Amino acid sequence: MFTSAADVFRTRQVMSDLTASIAQCGRRAFCLITTRKSRLERLFIANGDDGGRFEFPRDLDVYGEVLLAAALPDDDFPAFTAATVLLLLDRLRDGVAEDDLYWNWDAFSDHYRMADPPVRAVIMNGFRAAAAAGRVSLSPPPEAGDCLTRSQAEVLVGLRRIGDGGLARAIEANVSPREAAVLWQRASGEALAPERLAGFRYLYERPDCLAPLDPGTAALIPWTI
Repeated sequence: MFTSAADVFRTRQVMSDLTASIAQCGRRAFCLITTRKSRLERLFIANGDDGGRFEFPRDLDVYGEVLLAAALPDDDFPAFTAATVLLLLDRLRDGVAEDDLYWNWDAFSDHYRMADPPVRAVIMNGFRAAAAAGRVSLSPPPEAGDCLTRSQAEVLVGLRRIGDGGLARAIEANVSPREAAVLWQRASGEALAPERLAGFRYLYERPDCLAPLDPGTAALIPWTI
């Protein structure tokens, strides 16, 4: 059960990022996971309350193929990471599959760390949020750095390059989740430079996250590769 605004916002953001990563990267991997590509697209490309969940018995065969792809990082790494994203999204969407992914995490956490930073971060944040919701079992959990698309130093370099000292100072001061949410709310309606988006994504991905007053409806941060 979620107990704070930061928990609610983080989980919404994680599910949005998982869905976006599949929409941007997963299509190429689907044909390597299953011959039933159109079924995976129906399940995971479409947004909405019914998206992102396996339904048994009709999806049992596809689910088995996804489980297999998520256990074979050396066969095809993009298919491996895409399949892992699918499993995490199903867990967070309260799907009927009961696998707590403990074995996946125990066996492949180091492989997840080898993924490109945006994919690594979306997977690690997915595991972190799913563990907080009691949907997966992890030991040990992801480290804070695992969940960052970019390090604080990288983010600050970008912000200073474009002259955004205000956001840079907020990150350096490790502002409270509420203050971070106010900064994001003020900026979310603008067309933001990639460096600023990276700054807000850092504030979300850090352990404290953001805590909007309306976490169930607050604007989410775009995910990009």
